[in-house]
Amino acid sequence: MKLTIKVVAAVRQPLSKKVETKPGIGRTQAIFVTFATAEDKKVVCQNRVALKGTRWGLEEDLTKQQQEQKRASWHMFEKAKAEKKKAYWRGADLYINDIKVTAQH
Repeated sequence: MKLTIKVVAAVRQPLSKKVETKPGIGRTQAIFVTFATAEDKKVVCQNRVALKGTRWGLEEDLTKQQQEQKRASWHMFEKAKAEKKKAYWRGADLYINDIKVTAQH
């Protein structure tokens, strides 16, 4: 599948100490992309499954608060997946069986 999307800006981040590596791939480097419309971003995010098995990946840039929220809910995500439930993320929000759930502190 080939997508044609108008990109407003793409900024290549220099390598830093926090760069992750994957076996057999070597060093990775972040590229930040700004889309022209929210619809363009939606189309790309919905089709990121096509990148599975490649050396490319796609992640949303979350704020510190959103990262903490996602980290706090991660155990619920893993448990739901182990129980063969439908579990997915929309930004930092966790949905299990199409119901938004939050972590209890």
